[in-house]
Amino acid sequence: MVSTTHAIFRGLQDDLKTILRDLPASVAPKIKQGLTDAHRKLSDYYTKFDESPFYTWSALLDPRILYQCMKEDYADDVSLT
Repeated sequence: MVSTTHAIFRGLQDDLKTILRDLPASVAPKIKQGLTDAHRKLSDYYTKFDESPFYTWSALLDPRILYQCMKEDYADDVSLT
């Protein structure tokens, strides 16, 4: 469950980015601002979730996530060397 939350946050952010990019110029500024605020809030949650050790542990324990993929994702993390 925890490991899928990360993917959901990312998917929602991507969807909002696409919606914002494809909006016609005639859309009310309040709608654009609301979508931008929603994207920013998801980004805040994504960052907090990503910094949590619970995500890493749940990902390691989830049999659907391959160790090799995790190793590649964190290859540049100097705190793990």
